[in-house]
Amino acid sequence: MSLLEKYFAGWQFRSKTPTFEPGDVIVAFVTRTDGDRSIVRIGDSLLTLDQHVPADTRVRLRVTDFETSSNEGRAELVETLDTATF
Repeated sequence: MSLLEKYFAGWQFRSKTPTFEPGDVIVAFVTRTDGDRSIVRIGDSLLTLDQHVPADTRVRLRVTDFETSSNEGRAELVETLDTATF
């Protein structure tokens, strides 16, 4: 293995449209609200929460459904962590 191969071992590019599996638990920021629902955007993928959580709140959520063709899914709120202050 060359020095360059050792240096880049384990590196990978992140996708702008990440995919999720039901049951995945992730931490993300709520980007906007739509009535009683909250929208979490991760790259170009969208997850919808049925609970109203204010925008810019960091949450832990569990993915319940995700459609890879549209990069959209649903998630349930596990825990509210904190709010961002800019």
